[in-house]
Amino acid sequence: MRFLSPTSHQRLNEAVGVVLLAAAILLWLCLLSYHAQDASWNTASGARPVNLIGPVGARLADLGLQAFGLAAFTAPVLLLLLAWKWVRSSPFGAPAARILGAVLFTMSAATLASLAPGWRIFGGALPAGGLAGVLLAGWLTGLVNVAGAAIVA
Repeated sequence: MRFLSPTSHQRLNEAVGVVLLAAAILLWLCLLSYHAQDASWNTASGARPVNLIGPVGARLADLGLQAFGLAAFTAPVLLLLLAWKWVRSSPFGAPAARILGAVLFTMSAATLASLAPGWRIFGGALPAGGLAGVLLAGWLTGLVNVAGAAIVA
């Protein structure tokens, strides 16, 4: 998994870091300016998108929020941390463990958001944990009840 670690060329690392930083900011703006009535994968609308990044941002935010709910906001933070590593040309130790940790953290956050009773975001349009959180919370609740699911998550 050498593709996550910076190269030996410092200027190239800085350029990649700036691109990753821009991607993190764009993703953050997509999620932050999400509107349930924007045209997206499952919403047909002729209105001009409210999303700050336009139709692409509306679709990207819809996909992330429907899949992971509020846990989708971890993606820009993780991209920002990766950008910082690239800008500083710091080695990225144990990439497989870090990727696994990021996935587990995101899934755990989605599950915990879904365990809150009746909590929906954006005017009731989406469950707080998204589809992944609802599925994981339901599965864990069936195994160890709500308190156990919160502890496991």
